[in-house]
Amino acid sequence: MVKELCSIYRVPKISHLGAEQPELQFFAFLCILQAWSFGNMVHYVYNVWKLVIPKHKLIQVAYWMGMMSVSGLVLIGCFQVNQAADIHFSGAFLCFILGGFYFCITTLITCSLQRKCAFFKRIYRWRLLLTGLILVCIAVLIVSMTVKQHIYNQQGEMETVTELIQGCNNITYEKMTEGYYTWEMYSSMTEWISCVIYLLYVYTYRHEVKLIGRSKTSIEIKQSMQFTQIQSFPDSCTQKVPDRHGWSDDDASKETTDALLTGGEQSAQNISI
Repeated sequence: MVKELCSIYRVPKISHLGAEQPELQFFAFLCILQAWSFGNMVHYVYNVWKLVIPKHKLIQVAYWMGMMSVSGLVLIGCFQVNQAADIHFSGAFLCFILGGFYFCITTLITCSLQRKCAFFKRIYRWRLLLTGLILVCIAVLIVSMTVKQHIYNQQGEMETVTELIQGCNNITYEKMTEGYYTWEMYSSMTEWISCVIYLLYVYTYRHEVKLIGRSKTSIEIKQSMQFTQIQSFPDSCTQKVPDRHGWSDDDASKETTDALLTGGEQSAQNISI
């Protein structure tokens, strides 16, 4: 839609896809939908971690970092870059930078999970690889934005140019210097690459979903709305591991997830809400 309406020029940033009418309505809707989905995932995964490793110090930190990155998505969707740039960029910082560090903390938590159960060993390797890529993307984003701001401060306001492009009406854009445009390209490409990596990392949370989704354990909730802590787990969870890719849905994976939580049935108490 953005391409057909000629609302963008050259290689756009993600924010520029929803900067003009009518596409900004769809952009805002998708951002809010993603924020809702990601917020539910952060909350759900937090409760899974509380069950498996309730005393881990980083769980609470990860939860609030995840929720703050969710608020960044809402700011990105509701405040367009052309109309409220400061608020929009604040949301981008929360989403990309703080969200990236949320994934990094998740990897540290997964390190503790894989000590608890062999089911998480291969997941930890995948997350460790993605974490390395995330840190590289964060570094490139910070450097590119810093250099761009430095160039902008030196050259001042950029000239606004109206140009006739084949197949479009006149399109208006800011004419960038060669140096500024180079760093703008680095920043734009890093944004898109970061999105792909972040989505791949989100996909790895399906293992936490399977942990309870496949379990026959009835999770009781205390009046304080905190999950009851499972104090011990059977050693059998270390005997069965998913296939070499760590993504299988086979019986071994099912038995592993069931064994991890069903051991908690002996220690969980039935408490009526």
